[in-house]
Amino acid sequence: MVVMHTFLLPYFVESKGLVLGIVGDSHQYIPVPEGKKLLALQTSGLLPKTLPTPKLTITDYIFSLSLEIAILIFIGYPLLKWAFRKSRV
Repeated sequence: MVVMHTFLLPYFVESKGLVLGIVGDSHQYIPVPEGKKLLALQTSGLLPKTLPTPKLTITDYIFSLSLEIAILIFIGYPLLKWAFRKSRV
């Protein structure tokens, strides 16, 4: 489960661990059970013996920096343009 925090654009991403998704509905999920329930699902073959470790991809991290990138572009470009004009004079 990936949670993206936004203010106009994404600015932070975090992983909340593994969940079981519902086919056809990306907004609903079931938390992975713990303890005896998890062991029962694994021994019955409904879940794999070793669950994958949740990790974010590089794309997740880059997309989560959209707000910071937009700020750099909207502030940095005019500053560079101004500095370039100033150096030509």
